[in-house]
Amino acid sequence: MNYKDIPSYCDYHEFYRNAFNALPDGAVMAEVGVYLGHSVVFMAELAKESGKNITIYAVDTFEGSEEHKRKGITNFLEQYKRNVKPYEKYVVTCIGKSTEVAKTLKVNFDFVFLDAAHDYESVKADIEAWGPKAKILAGHDYNKMWPGVVKAVDELVPDRILTSKSVWLSNVW
Repeated sequence: MNYKDIPSYCDYHEFYRNAFNALPDGAVMAEVGVYLGHSVVFMAELAKESGKNITIYAVDTFEGSEEHKRKGITNFLEQYKRNVKPYEKYVVTCIGKSTEVAKTLKVNFDFVFLDAAHDYESVKADIEAWGPKAKILAGHDYNKMWPGVVKAVDELVPDRILTSKSVWLSNVW
C-alpha cells in the first residue's frame, strides 16, 4: 500500500516533507484527524526511506464526518488499519475524541498537525488541548471555506504563519 492509493484531502505533501526533514531522529509527532491514513502513511514512508526513527500518533474517532458518510464511505477504522498495517512500526493509533486523547497521552510532541473537525468550537478545543503538548503546532484548512478554523486560529494562535495552500504553523506557546 502506497500513500497515493489512499483517498485523501491532503494537499500539503510538500509542507509535511519539509516538516519531516526538520524533525530530528527520534521525534514524536501527532496527526489529529487522519481520515483513512493517507498523510500518516506518507510520513511513515518518509521515515522508512530516511531511516529516521519517528513515532507518529494518529488520532481520530474513525466515525467520519457527514460529508464522508454521504460519499458512502463506511468502516473507517477497518480501512485505516488496512492502510497503515505495513507501517505499524512507526504508527500509534489512538481512537477517540481528540481532546480526550490529548488528556490521556503523557507525551511531549515535537510536532502536532490538526485536521479534525472544522467548526470553531472543535478547532479551539483542539488548539487548547494539543498546543501545550507541542513544540510546533500546525493545522490545515485555514481558508474562507472553513471560517471556524480561521476564527479559532486567529484568536488562539495570533503569531501563526501561513504556509503552502491553507496550512498554518506556530511554534510559540
